[in-house]
Amino acid sequence: MPDGLATLYAAHPPIRIDGQQDADVDAKLHRMSMREAVGGLSVLELEFVDIQKPRSTPQLFSFGDERVLKLGAELRLYGSTVQAANEIFRGKISALEFEAGPGAPLRFTVLAEDALQALRKTRRSAVYEAMSPKEVVQRVAEAHKLRTEIRDGLTAPSGTWVQMNESDLAFLRRLLDRFDADLQMVGDALQVGPRARDDRGRLTLHYPTNLVRLRATADLADQATEVRVAGWDPLKGSAVTGTAARGTLGPGEGRTGFALVGSALGTTRREHVGHHQPATQAEAEAMATAIFSQRARRFMRVTGTAQGNPALRVGTWVALAGVNPLFATSYVVVEACHRYDRIEGYRTDFVAEGASLGEPQ
Repeated sequence: MPDGLATLYAAHPPIRIDGQQDADVDAKLHRMSMREAVGGLSVLELEFVDIQKPRSTPQLFSFGDERVLKLGAELRLYGSTVQAANEIFRGKISALEFEAGPGAPLRFTVLAEDALQALRKTRRSAVYEAMSPKEVVQRVAEAHKLRTEIRDGLTAPSGTWVQMNESDLAFLRRLLDRFDADLQMVGDALQVGPRARDDRGRLTLHYPTNLVRLRATADLADQATEVRVAGWDPLKGSAVTGTAARGTLGPGEGRTGFALVGSALGTTRREHVGHHQPATQAEAEAMATAIFSQRARRFMRVTGTAQGNPALRVGTWVALAGVNPLFATSYVVVEACHRYDRIEGYRTDFVAEGASLGEPQ
């Protein structure tokens, strides 16, 4: 199909609870919202109309018997196309909510989190000695019986990593952020890989066909021409320093923010980051590159709403078309919210980042 043309997606998202479809769940779904972001832990909220018709029936409330919707039930959500059903969430129900008030229908809401909930709820102190970041991720995942897919890299540097009264999820987020990497649950697998360089699918969003609205910003405020990180190696008894003036920029071509600092503002900005405290030279260099990369990609930021699309996920590379040429470039998605209601149907809100400003006409 040509770029920019909308694919047809079913407005009503298919739901499976403990592997089964339920007619009441399908008929009474009023609103859906599934949110995901860099760092993992997707959350899902489903809101239902909680009343049977007619009122003369013995059981007034649709979901008062825990026949289907109950704490601990596995819930899967799909973004359905005319060709296939794609899973966009898999997790367990962790909360139930009931609301009533004048002028509004009785509402029954289900809240669920994906498998990273177990890592969020496990807090510990631990030391991982002589391990690469990849090996640390595998060790933590094994403790939770999660299958891992580590897509690229993270085999260096090898070192000692300390988890001090942190949840397993917070610890992995902190560790991977030092190396500009991310983790997400996809199906039953914990996927880990570098941000922006890890191509997790490509889409073209064309305004005003499959791109409903957007706001795009190019901002030099956080851009640096060089990043420096310093620490101390306790084994060698010497200082370590890492510097970076290049990094992982992700998709898109054009004028980078760190280059425009010099050409547009006529200055250089060398940033020293002192709060990370790397313990080896290899770690210092990796951290400097990660911090530079993250700053460079924040130069361009897009918030938008597209026609509902299950392929629009964290890590997806998105090209914008039909917009001002300065912003008609490619970005990587860092947040996504798949939502459904009976007024707008299926929509996907997203936040994306990029390192390059497009060329003027």
